[in-house]
Amino acid sequence: ANRIANPSQDATKAAYENALYVTYQTKLKNKNDVISDFGNLLIKFKSSAPGADFITNYYLPFIQTPTNILTFTLERTPGFNYVFLKKYREDLAAGGARADMAKAKMALGAMFYSTFATMGYNGFTAGSDVGLTYKGKGITKEALNLQGKTVRIPTADGVTQFNYGGLDPISQGIAMASDLGKVIHTISNEDSEGFELYLAHVLEFTAAIGENLADSSYLSGVGKFMDDYQKFSNYDLLKFAKVWGANYASSFVPAIARPGTIFNWS
Repeated sequence: ANRIANPSQDATKAAYENALYVTYQTKLKNKNDVISDFGNLLIKFKSSAPGADFITNYYLPFIQTPTNILTFTLERTPGFNYVFLKKYREDLAAGGARADMAKAKMALGAMFYSTFATMGYNGFTAGSDVGLTYKGKGITKEALNLQGKTVRIPTADGVTQFNYGGLDPISQGIAMASDLGKVIHTISNEDSEGFELYLAHVLEFTAAIGENLADSSYLSGVGKFMDDYQKFSNYDLLKFAKVWGANYASSFVPAIARPGTIFNWS
């Protein structure tokens, strides 16, 4: 009771840091891993270009929160947590409660991945549809009526899809695990084998992680950037300026106020 009424300075600090952690608000400069360092560089770039706020806020409205969500997911991704997160390696080496928490994250992640990777292997869940070629992938998915980040249930009429996006970090973990299962399924059905084959699939899975992240609602700006880059490559400058200006202006209009939104729930 005394510790609750009169917490020590260390306990207060630990509680504050944990509150930031569970709300994905930890300062990236304090995390000391390659992913957080990159996110911190983006924050510095954004703050150093005040005259370009109208562009940086359009493409990168949020940086700290999505980066923390990604590292939260990677902490529970066996193998990736040890390779990419320095703090995770330090926690394991520290022993005591820190090591116990790190091992618990590993155990939880292993159970999570064994479940959803199996479902992804059998086609019941999907992340970014890692098996499809990246050239014209969007058109292919549209032609096959496939949506990313979905649970897919076979029915008499085909496949019924339920989208699980927007539930991050859980949806990010499901997508990554499902894509891993799909990659394993592809490898197991390959006629050839060898280091080059496995390396190609590892790179494919790494690209899928980036695609799943960019497909998240909190990083919609990345999707906008890639879409605008393709338009810039295909349009003349005047046409691109008109399209970009219209899209930029519409981003300030609340979705519920746009024509047809209220009655179009499909």
